[in-house]
Amino acid sequence: MNTEWINFPSLVGFKDSKSEEVSINEYLELIAFVSIIQDDTWGNPLTEQDGLGMIYSFSHRHSNHIDKKIFDSLVEKFGDDIVRLSYFEHGNIIWKPQGELDSTPDFRWDGVSLAGIWVPDDCILDCAEGVISTKQENNGINYSTLSDELKAEFRKEWMTDQAREACRVYTAYCNGESYGYDIQIYKLRKADNGHIYNRLDDYRFDSPVVEESCFGYYGCDETMEQVKETIEGLKTVEV
Repeated sequence: MNTEWINFPSLVGFKDSKSEEVSINEYLELIAFVSIIQDDTWGNPLTEQDGLGMIYSFSHRHSNHIDKKIFDSLVEKFGDDIVRLSYFEHGNIIWKPQGELDSTPDFRWDGVSLAGIWVPDDCILDCAEGVISTKQENNGINYSTLSDELKAEFRKEWMTDQAREACRVYTAYCNGESYGYDIQIYKLRKADNGHIYNRLDDYRFDSPVVEESCFGYYGCDETMEQVKETIEGLKTVEV
């Protein structure tokens, strides 16, 4: 199926927690309803998903606040795998590895350079050595011959990458940017006078020729990328 005629909804201007785009192809006699839906049913991804690690704040205003005693215990447990984090809040909030928010406008007033830390979870720790060595081997580096100092440097770089992804997901979660998508394509129906039925409710008794939906995405970019990939995959569908 040709999918170039299917448009994407905007993540700006939600109505009733939903953004919908209707696309019509009279040549194929199809109508597509593509929706992005805000989903507030998902909990904290850092506590509900493996492989993201955990973010702890030094601020008493945050639910993930830790005191010095807990901080010291985390340092003792994770050592150099800990990644320091910066925080910015001006309407929405942003967490990033320390130093990556320094150029943000108004950071000197609304940001904190050292606001918290990220620590890996068991999933990250279990796969770290294997993933890091494979990555370097793929880059033409004989990992087994490297000095301990270089191995530690590569490990720190990789841990920072994991922290950056955790910050992206947690930032989206804190800002309410949790989404799902719904794609439904129907055989186009018209009234006797040629009027096109262009509301999803008009097709409530029809069976869609294509129906795809998935939830649990954090952030606008990740959501839109998944919607585009899903629609791209419909090219293999015969209707």
